[in-house]
Amino acid sequence: MKKLLSLVLALALVCALMVTVHAEDAPTVLQVSVPSSLREGAEIPVFLTLPEAPDASTGLVIMIHGHGGNHNEWGGFDAISGGVAEAGKIVATLDFPGCGDSTESFQLNTMTNMKQDVLDVIAYVQATYGVEDVAAFGYSMGGRIILELLAEEKAAFSAVEFVAPAEDYEDLKGLFGGPEAWEELSKTAHEEGFVVFTTIYGQVQELSAAWFDDLAKYPDGLAEAAKAKYEGSAIVIYATDDEAVHPDISQGVADVFGCKVINTYTAGHSYSFYSDDPDVVSTVNGNSIAYLADPAAFLAE
Repeated sequence: MKKLLSLVLALALVCALMVTVHAEDAPTVLQVSVPSSLREGAEIPVFLTLPEAPDASTGLVIMIHGHGGNHNEWGGFDAISGGVAEAGKIVATLDFPGCGDSTESFQLNTMTNMKQDVLDVIAYVQATYGVEDVAAFGYSMGGRIILELLAEEKAAFSAVEFVAPAEDYEDLKGLFGGPEAWEELSKTAHEEGFVVFTTIYGQVQELSAAWFDDLAKYPDGLAEAAKAKYEGSAIVIYATDDEAVHPDISQGVADVFGCKVINTYTAGHSYSFYSDDPDVVSTVNGNSIAYLADPAAFLAE
């Protein structure tokens, strides 16, 4: 019994040491506020996951959340940002207006504002750490943001990853009740400044007239417009049963970019951010970390 007790205590000590070492070796997460260059007095909540001794040679990955999400998609981005930082890159995530730690109204949650927020965060990290190489990860609406930035030649990304990108304007309307409901919502927003809408996930949002106008800027051909201005690498992850972004849309983006596709097959629009399916989580996180850490090596396999 004494030997068994000693063994148990020894194992407990080893486990404790392992946890301690892991905690000490974990990347540093730094929260900062970045001034908006577009909205006077506004501060963008930014979270930086840092490798050891980041400098000018360190690359940056900016991870962009989906519509109504937050900087780490309620914890789902953490494994990816931590893994990429452990591989030696800075990872930046942010909260768009009305999301997460943002103190702004959701009425300011427009493509114009969100795209500029991404650019402001990139500029901040580059000025602070001197980094040059920038890659981008976009989930759902975050993927659309990347596509628009590329189409408008506002960001020089070396690598991009799309997870169920909301590329198609007509497909997007399906999340808001379909084309007729969309038109009614847009009409109310233009008459009253905004319209209150409850998403299929139970989020109550104030959608502004500018929100509708911004999305109408690219009614078709967004992926083609983006690819025409982009020479870097790309991958697309999507699920066959995605209920929010039709899988054909994701596959279409991959076809336009001529890039590698990873299909999680199940768990819908949850991916590793809201799903607890171990296969889905490992597929999304493992491939994302490997690709964002070293795109060339990942694609060469």
